[in-house]
Amino acid sequence: VGINRIMWNLQGEPSAKIVLRTKPQYADWFDMGDDRRRPSPQPTMSILQPPGTYTVTLKVGDETFTQQLEVIKDPNSTGTLADIRVQTAMLEDIRDDRNTAAETINQIELLRRQLKDLQDVVGNRDDSEEIVAAADSLGKELVAVEERLIQLRVTGTGQDQIRWPSRVVERLGYLGTSLAVGDFRPTASLREVH
Repeated sequence: VGINRIMWNLQGEPSAKIVLRTKPQYADWFDMGDDRRRPSPQPTMSILQPPGTYTVTLKVGDETFTQQLEVIKDPNSTGTLADIRVQTAMLEDIRDDRNTAAETINQIELLRRQLKDLQDVVGNRDDSEEIVAAADSLGKELVAVEERLIQLRVTGTGQDQIRWPSRVVERLGYLGTSLAVGDFRPTASLREVH
């Protein structure tokens, strides 16, 4: 008789994925691959769901089984259910802030990719110098905004995380990780940083 295993994933929906479509700053050697995308150095953020009653649905072949499941608090934790609710609410706020930053980064990356493509397309036109200069100027303005949200020099090689200062997305990730360490209410300092 074979043993079937069921894995429970009590993580909530992950945060928005960041899609980088341009090379890291100062890294012209970086290969973007055929799809002209590179993985974001920042992982998505998921929140462990708090204790409570959940509906579990199991599908086996054509059959579906549904049942209520109660997830209880770790009996070894000194944090209260009220503490966990406050912690979860703040983690959701952090994830929402990260999602806003990720959506902005994704829009800027798409625009920057289009500007680079435009510069390549107009290369031989009579008015190409004007178009390239305008695209370059707009690209620099977009970079000025984007580099406040995410570290644009990260290549994924070496010690990028300690070499370059963290930006908003990296800081939100660190803040969320620090907050989610245990079942405790956010500290005053975590709230102040947020």
